[in-house]
Amino acid sequence: MDYKKIVKPLSRITLLVATSSIIFGIVRLFQGSDDWGLVEAFIITPICCIIFLFVFLPFLEKMNKHPKP
Repeated sequence: MDYKKIVKPLSRITLLVATSSIIFGIVRLFQGSDDWGLVEAFIITPICCIIFLFVFLPFLEKMNKHPKP
């Protein structure tokens, strides 16, 4: 089974949801919300997920493809 056909659309959906969550959190902060749980839930967590999914995992995959001599 070709997993890339499944993973590519899921990664785009994940990126869209995380980006919209970040925008929602920033808008709520500018509207005057003092809830720092909101900052953690809607801004910091999606940014960490984006970094993990789209930066860290591809880097590890690239490192594991090269065999050690």
